[in-house]
Amino acid sequence: MPVTHTFHPDQNYLEVTLTGTLTLEDLTDEMAAFINDGAWRSTVNALWDCRALDSAVIDQTFLEGLVTYRSNIDLLRRRSRAAILIDPATADWGDELTRQFERSHLSSEIRVFLDRDAALQWVCEPSGHGAAEA
Repeated sequence: MPVTHTFHPDQNYLEVTLTGTLTLEDLTDEMAAFINDGAWRSTVNALWDCRALDSAVIDQTFLEGLVTYRSNIDLLRRRSRAAILIDPATADWGDELTRQFERSHLSSEIRVFLDRDAALQWVCEPSGHGAAEA
């Protein structure tokens, strides 16, 4: 399966790993599943590891669909943080994704990272929205 997730209760974050070829439907189905899973709050912070994702599937239509979907569920994910970890060799689509999320004015924080340690530190640190959400 191109999308897997693991909840880390000790640090209170969800790690989602995307691998290989992925469709927008695969991704949005996974987002819906983890939002509706009763094992954690829908506002849990998340680390999205996209380093093994086939970047050939990431085009403008994919990015726009992702941002639209994420905007539609913004109230469910309010006050959460999502770190999107990408391979530095494919940073171009990360830059475009960052620009699109900035334009969408979400109530949650979403950032793109090239370094796993930095992404994990940001996801696990207390946010400005309250330490209970970190």
